[in-house]
Amino acid sequence: MKSLKKRLAENMFFVLFLIALAFFYVYISTAGSFKFEQHMGYYDMQAEAFASGQLHLKIKPHPEMLKLTDPYDPEQNVNYRVHDLSLYKGKYFIYWGPVPAVFYAAWRLITGLPVLDSITVPLFVLINVALLWLILGRVSDMYDIKKAWPRIVITLVFALASTPLFIISSPNIYHEAIVAAHMFLLASLFFFLRYGNEKNRFYLLLTGIFLGFAVATRLSYLAFALSLVGATTWLEWKTTKRSFLDYTKRLVPVVIPLVVMFLMLLLYNNLRFDQFLEFGTKYQLIGLQKSRQLIISGEFQSLKYLSYGLKAYLLTWPQFKFPYFYYSLDYTTSFPSEWVSSILFNTPTSIFALLAVFKYTSNKGDIGIKRNTLIWSILIGVILTILGLSTFAGATKRYEYDFLAPLLILAFIGLGKLLQSLDSRKVLYGFVVVILLLTAIWSILIWHFSVF
Repeated sequence: MKSLKKRLAENMFFVLFLIALAFFYVYISTAGSFKFEQHMGYYDMQAEAFASGQLHLKIKPHPEMLKLTDPYDPEQNVNYRVHDLSLYKGKYFIYWGPVPAVFYAAWRLITGLPVLDSITVPLFVLINVALLWLILGRVSDMYDIKKAWPRIVITLVFALASTPLFIISSPNIYHEAIVAAHMFLLASLFFFLRYGNEKNRFYLLLTGIFLGFAVATRLSYLAFALSLVGATTWLEWKTTKRSFLDYTKRLVPVVIPLVVMFLMLLLYNNLRFDQFLEFGTKYQLIGLQKSRQLIISGEFQSLKYLSYGLKAYLLTWPQFKFPYFYYSLDYTTSFPSEWVSSILFNTPTSIFALLAVFKYTSNKGDIGIKRNTLIWSILIGVILTILGLSTFAGATKRYEYDFLAPLLILAFIGLGKLLQSLDSRKVLYGFVVVILLLTAIWSILIWHFSVF
């Protein structure tokens, strides 16, 4: 355990870094103007509807669009549609998870002010950086990582990697949903760690609540929800000697909020689209004819895209032609992908995650059980998330944020283990500095070329 003086020094450094980071994020989000504007504002539109006691948006579809033979045809509705909203029975809805809009609605009712996406997107990313810092502090105690610099390195990578910078540079609903869901996931992981240390069921309840928020914001986070519930089950079974009834009761705080939130999400779907499992994508006013055809045919998500998706997220590299680099969109699927490159290239530091799996999972005893549980729960969540995202007809860079922080937590554990096992720390320091510099240079380049 670290001394109180050392902890205070580390946290003071982080607070100063967070303040500087906030200014940097605002600079990116506002394109250097420092003037906050509404870019798409779809969540704020939904919040306005919630605050008015209705589920459909207050904005009304153009009358001419409703007269079209097929109002969903991108070629027919091009002059009338509001891009990517869902049209059903003459009303507009959003297909993104509703949880952020619920909080925004509360803000609107209290203040009467709108919620600007140029504020929320960088704010959520900033909160995620803070949550990761807190999580790494807990993890460093669990794995006896006494040096401060691995925690600083991983936090810097997460804060300045190309994926978050790309997301902040374009504060829209697509990015807003992802960073909000990730914020809920990291909060649940933080409370899960507190529960593992203190066995206070209140923390387990908070784990379940925030997991529910994450799933109801972005359904793909169901993978992490299942892995954390499984981890809780395993931890209780291996570390406590209770009757089956007592054992089951211990799981109630984490399972019930998650189940209730999921059922509420299904009810929300049914109240809007008369179908429990319809989230709105079927009625989406999308801009590409090809993607519309994939949605109608049910082929927008399919296992046949799996190999392509895995290649995009794990193996795809930018093509270089001095002095420029660019992305090829000539993939094998029938749907054009947004540009994306391997997560290992975007954040080379993530390669240390392999050390966490191979070096720590042989630990024995109660502390070994806790360490193994954390590693495997995160690893399974990352794998399931990547597999799920890879089944979509097209990969996109923003989806990498869905598993970036969990992957970096594993990298932190692996880096800490490497630090303990190497005789020559100078070699390790040099290697980490090179990796960090590559990450920083790549982030700046990719952010520059994606914005300008």
